[in-house]
Amino acid sequence: MFSFAFLSFLKEVDFMIKNICAFTLISIPLFVMGVFLGKNDLLPEQVLSLQLSDVKSETAHVEPEGRNREWLLEIFEDFSPKADVAFVGDSITDGVRWNEFFPNVRVINRGISNDKTADILLRLDSIESAHPNKAFIMVGINDINNDVPLKDILANYEKIAQSLSDAGSEVYIQSTIQCNADLCGDRAVATVNKLNVGLKQIAKKYEYNFVDLGELSSVDGLDRRFTIDGVHLGLEGYRYWTRQITPLVSEDIALLD
Repeated sequence: MFSFAFLSFLKEVDFMIKNICAFTLISIPLFVMGVFLGKNDLLPEQVLSLQLSDVKSETAHVEPEGRNREWLLEIFEDFSPKADVAFVGDSITDGVRWNEFFPNVRVINRGISNDKTADILLRLDSIESAHPNKAFIMVGINDINNDVPLKDILANYEKIAQSLSDAGSEVYIQSTIQCNADLCGDRAVATVNKLNVGLKQIAKKYEYNFVDLGELSSVDGLDRRFTIDGVHLGLEGYRYWTRQITPLVSEDIALLD
């Protein structure tokens, strides 16, 4: 059985190769992006999503394997369009085209595969520069699987939420999605549960919104109906997730035509 770290390594190597191909595909059309944006009400990364559609997942909405971190950081730094909603996290956030689930909302995807809470702290500028009205945070499983102490995860999470709040975003802390015990181990499953208790306490302390996604889990971790590999969500998992947050995403937002 592959360990979680080795599985993540294989996924990252595979997508580094795919992203090299993807970059080649988009490098030529990028120079017309300004003209395209002027004629269409799309965000730059939505255009990139269209350019990359042939090398992403076979499903309509899910990109489970993530995207290359360095490449994404460059994109995030170069393109920071005004957004209504930012989704912040790791590969679980990165793995879906949020603009397809919420076509009438200006959304940006700020998820990066393999990111831990400390990594997100280092790239908050690329999120806050988009001035999102709302920020939905989902992170923590990579910290746990890399043996980051729970107190450090919670401290980092608190800093992330405070920074986004201070920058003017309404913060939505989402419970960290479980990992299957046979992949991550019983200890990790127990730690995720403890993390979510701590996250709920942070939300209560600072009056942030807390989104409980516990129904995605079963007694041995992530419910197998919703996962493709024991840690990442499949289409049904994302459908459940988006159903829970749709009213929160759309509330008090001027919807696009």
